[in-house]
Amino acid sequence: MRDRVSEANGSYRQGLILGLTMAELMLLLVFCLLIAVAALLGSERLKLENAEAALEQARQEKATAEALLEEVKAAGKLASLAPPDGATVTDGASGSPVDDMWQRLVTADGTIRKLEAAGLDPKTLVEDATFHAKLADLARNRSAQSVLADVALADELRRRLGLDTQAPLSPDQVTASAAEALQTADRARVAAEQRVASLEEEVEALKDVVPARPGKSTDLPPIITLKEDQGFFFDTGRASLGPRFAARLHDETAARLAELVARYDVDVIEVIGHTDERPLGKERASNLDGELLKVVGGAAGVDTLVPADNAGLGLARAVAVAQVLKSDARLRGLDILPLSAAQLVDTDGHLTAGDNVADVAERRRIEIRLRRANEG
Repeated sequence: MRDRVSEANGSYRQGLILGLTMAELMLLLVFCLLIAVAALLGSERLKLENAEAALEQARQEKATAEALLEEVKAAGKLASLAPPDGATVTDGASGSPVDDMWQRLVTADGTIRKLEAAGLDPKTLVEDATFHAKLADLARNRSAQSVLADVALADELRRRLGLDTQAPLSPDQVTASAAEALQTADRARVAAEQRVASLEEEVEALKDVVPARPGKSTDLPPIITLKEDQGFFFDTGRASLGPRFAARLHDETAARLAELVARYDVDVIEVIGHTDERPLGKERASNLDGELLKVVGGAAGVDTLVPADNAGLGLARAVAVAQVLKSDARLRGLDILPLSAAQLVDTDGHLTAGDNVADVAERRRIEIRLRRANEG
C-alpha cells in the first residue's frame, strides 16, 4: 500500500514546474502578458496626449500668426511686407509665418538704413512712390546717356530762367523756353541759308573766271552766257525780247555786270550773239543796213530789224540785249558793243566744222564779255 502511494507521489511531482502545475503556470503567463499590454497602452496614451497638446499649441500659434498678418495687411505702409495670399514659407529659422515676417522686417530695416546712408528719405520715397516708379521705368527704357542729357537740358533751362538748381520746372516754363530756342534756331537757319545763297552766288560768279596760264597772273573777268535752255530764248528767226527775258536782264544780268565792272575795273561790255547752223528762209531780204543804226540810236525798235542770215540774226539779237543793258542806270558810262559770231563759234569756244545743221539749243546763246578800252 505504501509503495503505491510513493509511486503516485512521484508521478504527481513529475508534472510540476517550479512547484506549479501547468494550469497555474499558464495563468501566471497570461497575467504577465496583461500587465505588459497595460503598460504599453499607458505609454501610447501618454504619447497621444502629448501629440494632441502640441497640435493645440500649433493651432494657437497659427491663429496668432494669422491675426498678426491681418494686422500687417491692414497697416498700409507695412502691407508690402506681408507674404502673398496662399504663399508657402520655405525659409527662416523655423519656417513659421512669424519667423518669415520677422525676416522681412529685418530685411526692410536694412534697406531703410542703406537708403538713409545714400542720403534718401524713405518716408519721401514711400509718399512719392508713383513718381519714383515712373522714374524707374524711365531709367529702364532709356540709356544712361539719354537720362543725363535730359538732366543737363533741365539744368540749362533753369540757368536761362534764372532759377535755383533744385527748383522744379513747370510745363509752361519748358514750353516757353523751347519756343524761344526754336525761334533762335530758326533765325540761325535763315542766316545760314542766306550765307549759303551768298556763297553760291560768289561761286557762280567765279565759275567762269578764266584761269591763269602757268607762271602768269590773271585779272580776266568771267564770260557771262545767256543760254536758251536757261530761259533766255528768242522766237524763231526774231530778235525781239519777251517780258521775262527783259526782266531777267534788268534784275539778274545787269546787277552781276555792275559787280564785275567794279571788281575788275573794266569799261567795255561786249554782247555777242550766237546761232546754230540752221539757215534762215531764202526769200527773206535783210534791212539791217538801213535800220540797224536807227535801232542802236534808239530811233526805232528791235522788232523792225529783219535779218536774212545767221550773221544778221546774231547781231540783231545782240543789239536787243545791248539796248536793255544800256537803259540800266548801274551800267551808265560804259561802252556796250553788240557783236555777232553767227554760227561760227561752237560752245567750246572754237570754230565749228560747219557740218551740223540740227536744232541745237546750246548754240543759240548770248555771250557777254568785259574788258578795258585799251585792251581792244
